[in-house]
Amino acid sequence: MTRIKPATLTIEWLDRTRNHLLLASPFYVLVPIAFFAAFQAMGVMPSWLMMGAGALGWFFALMLRGPVAVLAQKFAGSEEKAKLWIAASSGPLEEGVRLLVLLWLGRDLATALAIGLGWAAIEVAFALINSFVANVMLRSDDPKIVETREMLAQQINTDNGPWWGVVERISASAYHIGNALLIAFMPLAVLLAAPLHTAINLGVVHLSKRSMGLAQVLVAVAGALTLGFGFALFQWF
Repeated sequence: MTRIKPATLTIEWLDRTRNHLLLASPFYVLVPIAFFAAFQAMGVMPSWLMMGAGALGWFFALMLRGPVAVLAQKFAGSEEKAKLWIAASSGPLEEGVRLLVLLWLGRDLATALAIGLGWAAIEVAFALINSFVANVMLRSDDPKIVETREMLAQQINTDNGPWWGVVERISASAYHIGNALLIAFMPLAVLLAAPLHTAINLGVVHLSKRSMGLAQVLVAVAGALTLGFGFALFQWF
């Protein structure tokens, strides 16, 4: 990996990141398209309506993090602990909402695939928008923004963040679709999926501080195993 140089070069780093992000953006968009095409090739046509429901489910789960964030900031005791609380809440919130959506709209293979794909697709869009907005905001001359930028320059250890993001989107999409399949096949699987989702998120937070590669391996393994197992259940039983 290429180490970031001292904080005096953080604007230069932002320029490189923006350029990488522009180049990587089409590949972000291709991730859900590729999954959609693969499902079609398998003879399953995901419903656009169900994909929209999956996207709305993701958005609702995201909104539920708001109250968690308020409580975490009030009771966690430190900003670092508050972030861990929010990361830990993502598993129960996402998998709980995913369960409700599947129970409401259907648990067959096509519906589960569509809901999982919609969930993954809106997350891809959010990741892209969030990256562009962050890149613009960090160019501000505001003293607090400058301080944040300098901290990022010391913490982020690669110039290829947007490209790692493409890899992460593939793995995360597989994970969301796989969990939709597992919970659709067996709703009680949510009792296992929720804590595992939290454990993976916390593992990514921890590993990314040391090596982005290790963090991506964790997500890739989780995504491949979950998606493979989910498909196997529908094929074998």
